[in-house]
Order: sequence, then C-alpha cells, then structure tokens
Amino acid sequence: MLKLIITGVWVAAVTLGAVYFSIQMAKAPDPALDAAKAKAVQELVRGETVTYPLIAAGKVEGYFLAKASFITDKTKLEEIKLPIPELLTDELYTE
Repeated sequence: MLKLIITGVWVAAVTLGAVYFSIQMAKAPDPALDAAKAKAVQELVRGETVTYPLIAAGKVEGYFLAKASFITDKTKLEEIKLPIPELLTDELYTE
C-alpha cells in the first residue's frame, strides 16, 4: 500500500514538473520588447510641402498642399549621402 502511494506521488511530481517546464518553454516572446527593438532602428523622414495649383476654366482657383512623410530603417538611411527630404520630394512628385 505504501509503495502505491509513493508511486502516485512520484508520478504526480513528474507530471507537474513536465507541465511547468513545457509552459516555460512555450511562452511567447514579449511583444513590447520586440516593438521597442523595431522602433529603436526606425526614423521618421519628413518630406517638403509641395503646392499644386487647381486650375478650372483656364484660371487658378486655388492650391492643393501635400506633404509626405515615411518611416524607414536608420541603417539604410546612413548609406544614402543625398539629402533625404529633397530626394523624397523629387521621387514622389516628378516623372
């Protein structure tokens, strides 16, 4: 009888240990940590304001203002030797 109780306690302890270990190994990584790492290498590049005339019936009726910004990787920006806001404006608004 004592042998059966000891065996039951041993099986329960092994099962609890296995469950604890599997839960510890299966935990998802902390998303806040991943987001912080991703945000640390990002940089906001603000474009220049560009004006487009609104033409109706052969005359200027007003102007449309546009400004584009984007977020990019800092390491990729370091490779570019040109002024980024001017390059962004040129690439977006010229043919």
